[in-house]
Amino acid sequence: MSLPKIYVSDISAGLEEIAAGYQYDIPKQDYSAIYIPERNSITLNTDNGIEFIVHPGDMIGIPKGNAHRITLTKTKVHQFKSLQPPFRTEEIEDAADENSAILFSCRAPTSVNPMPEVVPDVVLLTHNQLVDADNLDLVFTLIRRNIMSNDANKTDILHHLAEIVVTVLLGHILDDIDVSGGNTKAGMSGPRLRQALSAIHNQPEFNWTLSSLANKAGQSRSVFALKFRQQVGQTPM
Repeated sequence: MSLPKIYVSDISAGLEEIAAGYQYDIPKQDYSAIYIPERNSITLNTDNGIEFIVHPGDMIGIPKGNAHRITLTKTKVHQFKSLQPPFRTEEIEDAADENSAILFSCRAPTSVNPMPEVVPDVVLLTHNQLVDADNLDLVFTLIRRNIMSNDANKTDILHHLAEIVVTVLLGHILDDIDVSGGNTKAGMSGPRLRQALSAIHNQPEFNWTLSSLANKAGQSRSVFALKFRQQVGQTPM
């Protein structure tokens, strides 16, 4: 299955300094977030209590715009701040606290994602995985360079680079689902099966049954089992 055309009409990007002792709160919103630490590690906690430690060069994304918070790793919190655009579009001076984290941040509308049912709540890629994902590390480097420049065409270029990022990340997610079992790309072509596949992917720990998955798809158990096997290549269970 080929990915639909992706069009990015709005994006904010730039640098932020994550200081020791602060918690940076990001509410649920209609914008996806991507973060790449450039100096020191950050800890990101999701609104459902899952914690991720992100090292310099790694990338973490919140595609659905869920609420989350960011702190400098291994530091105690005693103050709170908001982390929202506009981000800094100039280099952070060397005089900044060397114990703080420098964070490259990007925001784009969640509507950019043409497959919201399939994309997970959090996408975490190490630097090596970014390299393997069609050299996404270089694309982010170009985005960073573009946002810091005074090029008259920087906005158009930035949008095209963002479209590349979204396309590659979606392809990576779909490939990852395929490797874990099943021809998910084929299943995505059917809107009813898409509901069941999304449920499995978003709640893999849930004790799914044929009946509960058929209900998600709005089909009888027998029809769902037959259609699932025809399109995905294996039984739902």
